[in-house]
Amino acid sequence: MKIVVTGATGFLASHLIKEFLQQKHQVYGIVRETSCVDELKKNKIGYYCYNGELTGLIEYLKNIKPDIVIHTATYFVAEHQWEQVDQLLSSNVVFSTHLLEAMYQANVNKLINTTTSWEHYQDEEYNPVCLYAATKRMAEDMMKYYVQVCNMKIITLVLYDTYGINDTRGKLLQKLIEISKSGEQLSMSDGGQEMALLHIHDVVMAYSIAIKELFENMTEHYEKFYLLPKKIYTLRSIVELLENVLQKKLNIQWGVRPYRKREVMKVYKNGKKLPHWEAKIDLEDGFKMLVEVEK
Repeated sequence: MKIVVTGATGFLASHLIKEFLQQKHQVYGIVRETSCVDELKKNKIGYYCYNGELTGLIEYLKNIKPDIVIHTATYFVAEHQWEQVDQLLSSNVVFSTHLLEAMYQANVNKLINTTTSWEHYQDEEYNPVCLYAATKRMAEDMMKYYVQVCNMKIITLVLYDTYGINDTRGKLLQKLIEISKSGEQLSMSDGGQEMALLHIHDVVMAYSIAIKELFENMTEHYEKFYLLPKKIYTLRSIVELLENVLQKKLNIQWGVRPYRKREVMKVYKNGKKLPHWEAKIDLEDGFKMLVEVEK
């Protein structure tokens, strides 16, 4: 199978590409012009540097003729500044629309899309936590147009929070491991917010199942599935679990920082589950795996 992965140098995409190569698929990437592509070159993966123009993207997909596109590219900002509005729109809305049009022009009709659970502030069906979440929903609306008019088949997978090895995103879990080594003090909120951490291995397996669903079992042309871990933890309980795995108390000042203006306190649990998939790695085992690599 020929697979094109957008955001090909990102955390999720790099793990997906590794899995697809192991499954003997032909893998191609789409990246920003500013992306570091050393790993793609090392694995001899062809890639296209998207420069904001639609024409080149159309030609790239026409030349490859992929069986499916996996869309992981995104621009994330939890609380945006006005200077970031154009980047949010161009990355999450314009690029997604360019991708869909290029697929249509290249006669490629299968897509796995990635979006965020931050669409559900206060546990509502749709109430975007931030502008980032709103732009991701805008991209979904574009996809539904292409489903209706261009006969595409699309699955959107909703991610909460992910973790695993080789994560350079500067996420909280990496910071906690860093301060466990340095002894540095970290100021945090009161820690009552829920988090749904999912190991990257379980996420990759979900994409593999979604691809099979798209090609073999899907009856509707658009489906949206939520990927939840085995158990939901509060931030405080996550830190306690990590301390147990590390056998070390972390230097954290609780309650010093305020919650974000629209902090997600409860994980949204009402979304449709992906058939034939469930998380296998519980958080304690996932932490043990991560800590072992970090030694």
